[in-house]
Amino acid sequence: MTAGKLRVIIVGGAITGCTLAAALQDVASEIVVLERNPSAKAMDLEQGGAGLALLQSSNAILRSDLLLPQGIKGSDVRSARHEGEGNVMRILSWTTGQVGMSIPSPGETRTVHRKTLTKALYEIAIASKAPVTFKWGKTAARIDTTKGIVETTDGEVLEADLIVGADGVRSCVRTAILEASGLPVASSVPLGVSCARWSLRDDEVPEKTRECLRLPSDKSQGYGNTTFHCDSQRLVTYRMRDDGLLNSILYFYDSFVPPSLATQDRPSATSWRQAGSTALLKKLIDESNPAEPLAQLLAAPQQVGLWQLRKYVPLPTWSHGNAVLLGDAAHPMAPFQASGSSQAIEDVEAFVHALVASRKDGEPLSKALDDFYKLRFLRASIVQAISDRTPFPQDLLQQSQKQSQEKAPPVPDEARNHPSYREAAERVEEAMKSHSIDLCSPTVARFAMVYPGVKRFVEDYPKLVLGSTPRL
Repeated sequence: MTAGKLRVIIVGGAITGCTLAAALQDVASEIVVLERNPSAKAMDLEQGGAGLALLQSSNAILRSDLLLPQGIKGSDVRSARHEGEGNVMRILSWTTGQVGMSIPSPGETRTVHRKTLTKALYEIAIASKAPVTFKWGKTAARIDTTKGIVETTDGEVLEADLIVGADGVRSCVRTAILEASGLPVASSVPLGVSCARWSLRDDEVPEKTRECLRLPSDKSQGYGNTTFHCDSQRLVTYRMRDDGLLNSILYFYDSFVPPSLATQDRPSATSWRQAGSTALLKKLIDESNPAEPLAQLLAAPQQVGLWQLRKYVPLPTWSHGNAVLLGDAAHPMAPFQASGSSQAIEDVEAFVHALVASRKDGEPLSKALDDFYKLRFLRASIVQAISDRTPFPQDLLQQSQKQSQEKAPPVPDEARNHPSYREAAERVEEAMKSHSIDLCSPTVARFAMVYPGVKRFVEDYPKLVLGSTPRL
């Protein structure tokens, strides 16, 4: 198809799906978003207790006219502000609480509550020029990438010119694209690290913790990102909303989880939303000698979310026929360096530019999908590798990975040994080598955090674009 506006189906209605629905308003005649949650309110509840950071790259895109003519302001998403000397990443000793390193953030930082951001993007999407319909309680069961057909588990059949997989880590659209391309579907393996997350209202933050974090009296302001670190644990905490809501995420080796722990209190390999007790936090307080402000923070929550981090290989393709992948469906990220949300927003910007350029030139949809992969594959895959590296010592991390993978169910090696997957991995390795990207460098995260937008990126990093640079 080369003429007229597109009928679009987006599978997944969270941050990636809502952002794209709003951004496609000038090229789509109608947009249908399929979301497995039964309602917008249910999706809000499901995303409770999770914060994220919007760094220089995603902030610049959201402030542009991609979604709204006037851009999205911090007040639109109730973000916490980190300004001046407070726009900093501080690394503190786990046992003493003393500051070991203080790194100014590269550019503007906003921290937000995931559900607050999703809600704002949803409201922008449904108010856009193109008719946008959210179909709640819908899960895709079958996808014909060539004919543009999606059949849901309740039997509804929908047809579109473009199908977008914005359905996250366990993407059904990804499976359909890979199978239609004649490629094996790659499985994830344990990264060797698990997480616990929780949030505290401002009046629940212990006083010594508040002093250590340097939280301003103005609840809408934060003091950057504070990290308590040692070789075996890492806790990152920051204000994530204008009412002072504090987000905390704790990283620890899988081996720290005792076999005796109840199933519901063990990190899940399938869901970051699993709710568990605070048994692991109490174990940390007893065994790791945390500094008093940190110990009080670990003792404060009544419940935590638990999940095991997984590692994914770069995909040989993100599209087939009329279907394409964006965000975690294309390149799942571990939750380091604010990678997931930022990369999804970068994807949307690049995809819209590629789509608009191909439509202006009267080119087929396949050209836009190919150009999008060329523009984004290497950058997103390098950031994926950076997020997988984690901030732990490499020897200890590798030991933990080995132990976790030995305990996990056997994973078929068909994908990892497939020539197309090997070629994709080699492209990423060669790109990192040619651009001197050292995963062990303490400054490597800057590559993930700083991004000038797709048009400037292709000028600054032409060798990180596959093949000839697409015209944008």
